[in-house]
Amino acid sequence: MAPLNTYYNFDYLLVADSDVYWDPELITGMIDRLDSNPSWGMISPNTVQNVRDFVEDTERKSYFDSWSLKDLDDDQCLTFAANPFLRTEDREAWDNNQPVSCNSAFGSIAMVKADALDCQDGVEWAVIDGVEHWEFCAGVRSNGYEVIADPALHAEVIHNDEVVPHPDVVRFHQKRLGTALATS
Repeated sequence: MAPLNTYYNFDYLLVADSDVYWDPELITGMIDRLDSNPSWGMISPNTVQNVRDFVEDTERKSYFDSWSLKDLDDDQCLTFAANPFLRTEDREAWDNNQPVSCNSAFGSIAMVKADALDCQDGVEWAVIDGVEHWEFCAGVRSNGYEVIADPALHAEVIHNDEVVPHPDVVRFHQKRLGTALATS
């Protein structure tokens, strides 16, 4: 399959889930950050959900799209946590409102440079092992670009019904965080 920019002329590709809310300034913010950072090929905001942070037991809203978020160690990040990262340097950057380079990030909305999609085989959505975002982001990275999660950019997913995670899920992620912090 030929890359998208073989058939279409564009500088950026916006990929968004249908249930994500954002202000129009998010789009220009993502483009501005991509333009200011030549090594960045894809950027995703801190998309929160109306579910509190169960992992650290705070009232902060938790990060929504943790399934697609993988750090540079290729570890899937924390679910139901305001700060979804395991690596100390990533956690510090996130808490300080600084961008984090990742193996995969989507946040239910992302902006991608056309050049980051350009390769011989094209960058495609494909489920090979896990979730389609992982392969898409791997393609962006294989083209020499970084995938960025940026806590300074914001979007939100609003659940109509209350979401309360199973206590075993919370304990699992609390244990993962505790182990990560103890080994850093």
